[in-house]
Formats: sequence, C-alpha cells, structure tokens
Amino acid sequence: MKSALLVWTLGGWLIVLNGDFDLRRTILVVGLCFVSLISLATQGRLQRHLRAKSVLFTLATATALGFTSAARSSLSNWSLLEVVFFALSLSTIYALSWLCITARFEISRYVLLWITLPVAIVCAMSVVNIYSSLISGLSLTYPEPISDFANIRFFNQYQTWLLPFVTAAIFIPPPHLSIRTAIWRLLVSTLAVFFWLLYWHSHGRGTGYATFLAALMTTVLCGRHGRRYFIITLGFAILGYLAESVMFLSPADGGAHLASLQSSGRLYLWHIALDVLAAHPVLGIGPMMFASIDTGEAAHPHNAILQWASEWGIPAAVLIMTAIGCCFWRWYRALPVLLAQSKKDAQIATATTASLIAGTIHGLLSGVIVMPASQFMLITVAALAAAQAASVKPSRIDTLESPKLKRFVTYAYSLWIVLASLLLATLTVTSYQSHVTQSLSSRSVYTRNLNQPRFWVDGTLTSLVEKP
Repeated sequence: MKSALLVWTLGGWLIVLNGDFDLRRTILVVGLCFVSLISLATQGRLQRHLRAKSVLFTLATATALGFTSAARSSLSNWSLLEVVFFALSLSTIYALSWLCITARFEISRYVLLWITLPVAIVCAMSVVNIYSSLISGLSLTYPEPISDFANIRFFNQYQTWLLPFVTAAIFIPPPHLSIRTAIWRLLVSTLAVFFWLLYWHSHGRGTGYATFLAALMTTVLCGRHGRRYFIITLGFAILGYLAESVMFLSPADGGAHLASLQSSGRLYLWHIALDVLAAHPVLGIGPMMFASIDTGEAAHPHNAILQWASEWGIPAAVLIMTAIGCCFWRWYRALPVLLAQSKKDAQIATATTASLIAGTIHGLLSGVIVMPASQFMLITVAALAAAQAASVKPSRIDTLESPKLKRFVTYAYSLWIVLASLLLATLTVTSYQSHVTQSLSSRSVYTRNLNQPRFWVDGTLTSLVEKP
C-alpha cells in the first residue's frame, strides 16, 4: 500500500520537475496503472470500502456508453484510449482515497507531500530562472520565469487546484519537530506569496475568476473557517501582486487581459461543440474526436460538459454530471463534521472545498480535465476529499449490503482494474509510436493546435482524419 502512495508522490514531483509534456503524460499513465493494481493487494479491505453503489452504477453505465461511442468512432483506438484513461482515473481516485485511510497517515501529511512540496519545487525552479537571467545578463521574456509548460495556461490550470492549499498549509504543523512553528509559517507564507506572484505574471483569467468565486462560495459553506480562508488568501494575492509589480516589467496588456471579458475563442469552440452535439446527440462523435475537427483554435471545446456531451453523447454526459453531483452532495453532508474538528483539519477541509469548486468552475472554461499536470491534481484533490469524507460516518449511507453482491463487485472490480491497466498501457505505447512516427501536417491549424494537445503534445488528430 505504501509503495503505491510513494509512486504517486514521486510522480507528482516528477511532473513538476520535468517540462516535457509527453513525459508528464507517461508518468501519469504509469501512476494510474501502478496505484490501481497495487490497491488490489488486500481485497478483503477493499470489500469493506466499497460504498455508494448508485454512484458506482452511474459511472459504470457512463463508461459503457463511452465504450459504445468509441466503437463507432472514426479513430476507435484513440477514442478507446480516452475512455480507458477516464475510467482508470476514477478507479485511481477511489484507490488513493482507500490507501490514504488504510495507511493511517494524517491527511495533513499528504497535503505537504502532494501539494505544498510541488509548490515549493515550482517556486524554486522559477527563482533559478530569475537568477540565471541576472547572472547571464539576458532579460526574461514573457511568460518566463514559468517556462516549463508547453502553454502558460496549463500552468494556470495546475495552479487552480494548488492555490487554496497554500493557505491551509499555514495551519499544518511543521514536518519535523526541530522546525519552529514561526519559521515554518514564514516559509509557507513566502511560498504562497511567490506562487501568487507567478499567477499575476501569467495573466491567467480563468484561474483568477475560479479562485475568487470559489473563495466567496467557501465563506458561505464553511462559516468562520471559510472567512479566515478568504482573508488569508486575499492577503497572499495582494502581496503577490505587489511583489510581481516590483520584480517584473509585465507586458502592457497584462492588466487589460485580466480585466477583459472577451471569450478568446471559447464561444466559437462552444458553438462547434453544440453543432456536433445537435448532429450526434446520443453517442457523440467519439471520445477525443473533437481533436479531429479543424477548429483553428483548439483540440478541445474548453468546457468539460460540452466535451463529454459532444464526444460521448448526452446520456453519458448526464450520467457523469449526476455522479459528480452526488459526490459533491456527500462532501457537503460530511463538511460540518470536518469543520468541527481541529483547526488544522478544518482548514484542510475548507481548502479542499475551495479547490474542488475552483477546479469545477475552471473546467467549464478551460482544458482542466485534459492536460496531464491538471489531471494529476484533479485526481489527487478528489482522492483527498474522498479520504476526508470517508472518515465521517453519516447516519444513512448507500452501501452494498449483500455479501454475495459485495464479492461479485469486488472480483469484477479487480478483473476490470487488471484488464484496464493492461489496455491503457498497450494503447499508450501504440499511440505514442504513431505519434512520433506520423508525418506532421504543414497546415496552420495543426501548428496552432500543437499548443492545445489532448493526449500527446501534438495530440490534435486533424492530420489523421480527412476533411469530409
């Protein structure tokens, strides 16, 4: 069990340390397969952790519809890859939450290892870039010092999940007894301010709007803990803005871009997705197949719901959103109990609430559910939330009551994990081979979509599908 948690932790660090998009994708795939397989080592405990059969059935039905849509797709191998990746991501969320509980390791430690340390790594790498610029005499060009993401907006998507937790880290005890609390809080505050500095320098509207709206909603949901979170986060944001103003001469249109309400091509992409949805309402055009459309803008519609609906079909999209709604409802029911615990646990629950809301909002405006770094954080935060919610025992819960049904579901789940892991590994290897060997299209739309990939860095499929 601990080996799976260690692999996932190392994967999170490597995703930050390595700037290659394809390697990040590979690390994430390895993490999904390894964690899911290792979680099957103790099936007896797995039976007791199976809950919420309605959510399980809903997601299983949506996945079945995804497989059906993939079978009808013009590029069924890529569609199948998308469906298996999606399903195994859900299994990994479940497995990580279960491993967090059975490992009896405080949630605060996972926050330090999975979230706070990656923030420190990002900040340290940016500082190195700044000092390298000073030593070499070469000025930084936008978006430096954030130069390790194929697209600066991928970094913003990654930040959306992380920003709420840098506030909560102040309330987490130092990782070692030799570190004084005051020193630890000063270090965390410095990281938080610098991380906000990087946000302001990136001029990412989606992250800013999503984080601000999530903070407002958190003040309502979490009471005094939410108000404390809002005030501290606002303080870090202001200090980060002031620090960015002093350290960098930002592009002239930076402030204008942040204040702009222009869609930046999103309305155009949404219109295309709606047209596709109207033409293929039941099973869509096939998972990942939006990347085969010559949009001239992006390989995904910049909206999670429209992506599922246009590619998987309306029934699958409704089922997925229903399952997500049920999970949010279970988190809402568990939240009062979590907030009544220690200040540390309450602030982590508050930050988790803000992160989930911010990620959801940003997913309606960007490719949060598409890019490997943000996908890793989505899985991580969802697993943390599930582990926290599982510590609360409501008076009534939808469980698998029949012993025979428990055994059947457990064995079926185990068989599915093995088959899905092998299938995902096989499809990843074969798709990468075709990805590196195919001749790159010279069309401008293809070049444009290199910065908006789906699975690999040139994951747009417009070069593989002929125009009708």
